[in-house]
Amino acid sequence: MRMCSLVILAFNRLHLFEKFSFLANFFGSLANLALSFLKIFNSS
Repeated sequence: MRMCSLVILAFNRLHLFEKFSFLANFFGSLANLALSFLKIFNSS
């Protein structure tokens, strides 16, 4: 729980642009994961 609040504090200290790029990277990796799962399901 303490670690989570530390992460939230650090995230809040980021500038808006850094937050945006962080979220973009996060959703990009999520999209890559989803695509690889789709490839696995299509091949089977």
